[in-house]
Amino acid sequence: YGYFGIKRPMKTLIMNCYFSIGCDAAVVLNFHRNREENPSLFKNRILNKAWYLGYGTKDVFESVCHKLNERIAVELDGKAIELPELEGIVLLNIASWSSGCDLWAGSGLEEVSGKQSPSDGLIE
Repeated sequence: YGYFGIKRPMKTLIMNCYFSIGCDAAVVLNFHRNREENPSLFKNRILNKAWYLGYGTKDVFESVCHKLNERIAVELDGKAIELPELEGIVLLNIASWSSGCDLWAGSGLEEVSGKQSPSDGLIE
């Protein structure tokens, strides 16, 4: 309840754990669009993973995000970042991504920046 005993509408807060541009985003978008069009084909976890595999394989062979670095610009703290040749960018505030893939394992980044944490206020 708010002021004067008036009931306030419930607020919905959404937390996104990662943001991506590129191949993985294209796979998710294809999956989502097809699931919206044909929900009966997406009722099983194993089958859903097979759909993801199919969309991912198709996108790899079609190179839908080839040389993404030539189509986008990234700026950090007001400075342009030179990007290597890439097909995707992922910004995370969680320790893993894509069904548990730890992007930092064996990279040596934890020694430089410390262990990532969803509550540290940083985007890795």
